Amino acid sequence: MRHDLVSATLDLKKYHVDRLVLSPERWSGYISHVDLNWTMVPFDKANQVHVPNDKGGVYTFVVKPDIANHPSCSYLLYVGKTQRQTLRKRFLQYFSERDRNKGRPLIQKMLTLWKDHIWFCFAPIDDRGIIHNVEEALIGAYVPPMNNEFPADIRPAMGAW
Repeated sequence: MRHDLVSATLDLKKYHVDRLVLSPERWSGYISHVDLNWTMVPFDKANQVHVPNDKGGVYTFVVKPDIANHPSCSYLLYVGKTQRQTLRKRFLQYFSERDRNKGRPLIQKMLTLWKDHIWFCFAPIDDRGIIHNVEEALIGAYVPPMNNEFPADIRPAMGAW
């Protein structure tokens, strides 16, 4: 019995996410800079054809367990942007980052531990000048656990953890 408990503890610790913020105040404070039209694809190289090769925008990584045919169980883990390159190019760069020995540890953890359950969600934005502001607003609203950089208004609070 003790061995089973130790084994289960080690297994769960591997998948533990250190920070999950579910703040209705942050959500209600989200200011939309543009209407976002999201598309969601499983994070698989074969799906690159569904990701625009001519637009920048914002994107998120979401983990979806797909348990018991539940219609809406997912966890937003990361928010990013791409201004100077296309969404497709950025999508493909994450495969290289996942497979390298060096890189961003939280991103590598996300893409490795939940590799069969990760979805890439993207919203193209025509006005590249507002992409940074849209990304910052989304990060401020969601406070995603795999992001390291946060808007100035919450940076001190995040450092306290």
